[in-house]
Amino acid sequence: MLSFRAFSQSLNDSSYFYQQAVNSLNTYQANNNFLINNNLNRLGSAKLFYQHNEGGYKPVQQAHRTTLAGVFTEGINKFGRFASSGYFGFTRTWQDSLSWSTKGLEEDDQPYYYGSIKAGNFERIKYQLGGNLAYNLIKDKLYIGGGTKFLYNSSTRSVDPRPEVNTFNITVTPELIYRIKSQYFSIKAKWGYGTEISTISFKNIDYKLSTNGYPDRVNYLIMGYGLYKNNQGVAEPLRRMDKHYGLGFNYSASINKKVKTKAYFDYEHIQKDFYQTLANSVNRAYTGFYDTDLLRFFLQTDYQSGHINHQFLMNYSNQLSNDINAIFYAINYRYKQNLAQVKYLVHFNKTKKLSPEFGVNAVYKQVAKTDYSTAHYVDYTWLEPTVSAGVYYIPNKANKFYAGLGIAYRKSLEGSLSVGANQENLFTYWIAYPDYSYHTSSAYKIGGELKYVTSNVLNQFKTGLSVKADYYQKDKIHAVFQTAKTNIGNNLLRVDLSLNLYF
Repeated sequence: MLSFRAFSQSLNDSSYFYQQAVNSLNTYQANNNFLINNNLNRLGSAKLFYQHNEGGYKPVQQAHRTTLAGVFTEGINKFGRFASSGYFGFTRTWQDSLSWSTKGLEEDDQPYYYGSIKAGNFERIKYQLGGNLAYNLIKDKLYIGGGTKFLYNSSTRSVDPRPEVNTFNITVTPELIYRIKSQYFSIKAKWGYGTEISTISFKNIDYKLSTNGYPDRVNYLIMGYGLYKNNQGVAEPLRRMDKHYGLGFNYSASINKKVKTKAYFDYEHIQKDFYQTLANSVNRAYTGFYDTDLLRFFLQTDYQSGHINHQFLMNYSNQLSNDINAIFYAINYRYKQNLAQVKYLVHFNKTKKLSPEFGVNAVYKQVAKTDYSTAHYVDYTWLEPTVSAGVYYIPNKANKFYAGLGIAYRKSLEGSLSVGANQENLFTYWIAYPDYSYHTSSAYKIGGELKYVTSNVLNQFKTGLSVKADYYQKDKIHAVFQTAKTNIGNNLLRVDLSLNLYF
């Protein structure tokens, strides 16, 4: 029993220590297919985390300074014919100098939301809960399972106009898995439902009643990328109802015990209705509708050759969205995005006390936004390749150390911005022009990470401490607009700290 316990603890903390193992652990919890086809029977972790972001190298509708703190727990457990995984997270966020946006989840593509020129401090609270559960219906052949995700987010700020945004979302994913020797095939469906309520209030009556005297305090309803209207004095909250429908295919296999591969392909359709309820009525006044088609593809392959471990990962997503604006009862806003990431890691001599790891990573992003009524069109494409190196040091059974370094360069590949004649407005000056300067700029990036895991603190559990930092330094700006109301900064710093417990 003691030998098994020691082996189990070593396996658990190693799953959170090695970078390739961390990637695999995240993959295992993506769906029931991957959960079943792995050699982990029981493990878990809990962490307290702190994150700080500061700098002006960012889009306009992001805060200059953001601080997050919270707790996150996760685990995997297999018992009898059951396999399960789950997680719980609580995050509190503080932001300063955030203007032109009251979005609850700060989604880039969202067309309908409130905003004002006046910047203010935001506080956000987020709860996340979810997991997967599978049952072996026909021994080692047929499995049934399901997953669920729950999210609640609340956002407020302390400056007039004062928003309060409450977001709720739940998704369910039933799944059927069939095994053929060392291969697992599965099909899953997805259903989701969500709501969001955005309320605006004022403490200063002068700001509330004025529409022109205090221009920075005017509350605008944004309706795309250039279209907006003065919403001052409207007391009824802006409401949103979300519906999600999807279908996915998952595949995992082990080949000769040296090669492991996992892949999935998902399609999801999302419908969002934006509306306000009429006073003393059950009827609704619709602002607009927003439909999204989303495709996702994922591939991970692990290969062990002697004392060398290889890992290849690829992520790709394609999003096509458009609204139906109630003013025109026609399409006014379109959003397109292609996002791809490719990563390769190679780890030498994992069983030695000192073992190096090297990697390459590339992120590609392409975005296009169109607002037909105001003749605003923008598109941009950038590529960010990274080279990294790290070293693991395990001097004894009680302690583990890791140090890693990565160097990257974000390169703007192409971009264009078009604004119709006589169509420039506040949105153009405050958001469209400076954001285009940011998205078509280039920057250097350097990042580092330190990890320490020990069993000297607690006898029954291993504890860990990790520190990670990324720094961006602006290199070139390809477009500068004299009429822009704000300019992007020169740098951005992000620091992550966490205290971890493995069990």
